[in-house]
Amino acid sequence: MSAQVAAQVVLRSADLPVTSENVDEVSVDEGTIERVTAELRRLGLTVGPTGPTSISITATPTLFEQVFSTRLEQRQAASGIVEFVAPVPIRIPDSLAKLVEGVVLPQSPELLP
Repeated sequence: MSAQVAAQVVLRSADLPVTSENVDEVSVDEGTIERVTAELRRLGLTVGPTGPTSISITATPTLFEQVFSTRLEQRQAASGIVEFVAPVPIRIPDSLAKLVEGVVLPQSPELLP
């Protein structure tokens, strides 16, 4: 089986943008989570756990590139885990633009000697 792309879809809050500083204080209403989840599935993505401000997704690299109009590069982290990076900005599909703040590809920290 080929590697799957894992990412976090960060949802827009009606109150203010979600940042690392305020993530514990911000929440998104359940209706928004349900609408975004349904649209992600309609686009062919696999939806995983949801949190108060984000939704976990997985997809094949090809599908991810098509849905988010980007290009992915695969790399192997020092830990041996295969990761993906997007040298081209990830674009939110029009059908999700009003509900999604962004999409984040997790990266392993680089440990310096």
